[in-house]
Amino acid sequence: MDAEGKIGSLVQFVEAVNSIVLKDAEPLELKKLLFRGQSRKDFALVPSLGRDPSLNGTNGCTSVEDALVRFAQQKFPQVFPDSDYPVVLLAKLQHYGVRTRMLDLTGNALVALYFACNQDSDADGEVFAFQEEVLSAYDVLSNIVADTYRLTESKITHFNDYYYRVMHRPYAVRLLHAGWENNVSFVHRLFSEAMRKPLFVEVGNVCERQRSQSGKFILFPNKIKGGRVEDSLISLEKDDGCIVKRLIIRKEAKEEILSQLVRFGITSETLFPDNIDRGMAAVVEEQLQRYPTLKSEK
Repeated sequence: MDAEGKIGSLVQFVEAVNSIVLKDAEPLELKKLLFRGQSRKDFALVPSLGRDPSLNGTNGCTSVEDALVRFAQQKFPQVFPDSDYPVVLLAKLQHYGVRTRMLDLTGNALVALYFACNQDSDADGEVFAFQEEVLSAYDVLSNIVADTYRLTESKITHFNDYYYRVMHRPYAVRLLHAGWENNVSFVHRLFSEAMRKPLFVEVGNVCERQRSQSGKFILFPNKIKGGRVEDSLISLEKDDGCIVKRLIIRKEAKEEILSQLVRFGITSETLFPDNIDRGMAAVVEEQLQRYPTLKSEK
């Protein structure tokens, strides 16, 4: 790192990642190290559904989310079947660029570095290292959060009503331990606590791109205030306890780092294997670098 503590090369980045000291986890918890790269260090950790301030107004996040999901299902029911687990459905929508309450993560630090460098050459990038327990796509809590747009009816929903609807969803009936049915207060408290922080989720390979990027997600619940589920998402600050390291990438080093990542197979073609247009654009750019005279041709 330089005198300002910024990363100026791939070597420095690898050293910084290897120096991360992990937090002690509870015996029954399996906390994984995950990464996210952002091309500007002033970008907040906010999913696409929560990036428009107007969504806290007349049309809140949940009502917009409901409209987006239903429109996608109406147009492509075979791609987004209602039979999908809610988490899987949101992961598919995220893949196709629909606004969701999910934020992309990766289990590969070099992939995160690529995304910190591949845009905004005029600004420093940033890579976050998270250590947190990762839930599966079939975990009841993650599906409850992913299903919020179907569990709320208005801008503000009483949590008791929300809880009642949860208990009648198919995934809750199948996934909740049978012994919990007689302990309503425990289940109620469990749901309430789970919705007060982002959840880290591993969905599986819903697409080739996710496999290539070792993709995972942060799932953002709605805010709970005064016993009510509000129509806006909770926030994740950059000093949150789930973040064990923040690495600032110097803007002057981005181009060189990207060229070095090629040697490790981290390129646009490998990270977006199902995007032919993007892959061919990278091929054309590579050929222009090899044969500069082609740039003058139409």
